[in-house]
Amino acid sequence: MSEVIPTVDNDFVTHCISEYDSVFIHGSHDAAAEARLRLVWALVHSTNLKHALRGRDLAMECLKNGTESYMKDYKFLAAVGSYRTKNYVQARREACSLLEEYPDFRQAEHLKECIDDAIVREGLQGLGIAAAVAGVAGLVLTLAFSGGRK
Repeated sequence: MSEVIPTVDNDFVTHCISEYDSVFIHGSHDAAAEARLRLVWALVHSTNLKHALRGRDLAMECLKNGTESYMKDYKFLAAVGSYRTKNYVQARREACSLLEEYPDFRQAEHLKECIDDAIVREGLQGLGIAAAVAGVAGLVLTLAFSGGRK
């Protein structure tokens, strides 16, 4: 399965920050809450690692201080943020927790599949690196022992 979690660029994040700042100053509490949710969504879906980290932190803060209306969304966005920052163990834990609480949550199901794929992919890369290191070490030892027999 290929990764199909959407991404956004810095311009989109900048737009969401401006929107949130404007709504926070001039808008209603509900409008600010919606703009905050859009901002967190943009941050965790950003291709910029710093944005993803900030989005994850904001999602966690909103979970601590928020109301029930967006809890599911912030839990999901925290999981996306963990995934984007390659904290796969935490992301998987969060996605599984979401699926326990909301068994029909298809986005969380898809995210969990992406996380599992990333874990396998990263694991295979790690095995490949370990095999390459072992191969080089074996070659060096072979050359060292064969060179000493002359």
